[in-house]
Amino acid sequence: MTDGEQQFRKGGMPHSILICDDEPHVTQLMGLVLREAGFTVRTASHGRMAFEMAAQDPPDLVVTDFQMPLMNGLELAMKLRTHDATAEVPVIMLTSRSHRLNDEEMGLTSIVKLLPKPFSPREVTLEVTRVLEAASPPAEAA
Repeated sequence: MTDGEQQFRKGGMPHSILICDDEPHVTQLMGLVLREAGFTVRTASHGRMAFEMAAQDPPDLVVTDFQMPLMNGLELAMKLRTHDATAEVPVIMLTSRSHRLNDEEMGLTSIVKLLPKPFSPREVTLEVTRVLEAASPPAEAA
């Protein structure tokens, strides 16, 4: 795991993660693991709900499943990219091992990582931390 400082934005607020998956056990497990790692977590059961939540209060990062009803993860990532408030929000997508995205699809989104299912919660937590560290370099020491 990482030390507690890595889970916080400048100003001391925890990073906000939005998890979107239509399988409740996935959102519950990932929510628990990410909260224990020091993140603030919100969950959505499909892409439409996740987009509405993100547009209203943009998270620092979205973790989404690919295959979901109403709006799949790729559609969600594309819609997030076209909305001013969420255009720069990085996305980690969970996919079946057989599903790949082509370069054109990736270019229309802010997907920074594809993680195959099954995944380990530790692997997702480490990847979330890595992406957030890359997106917001540490503040200079005073």
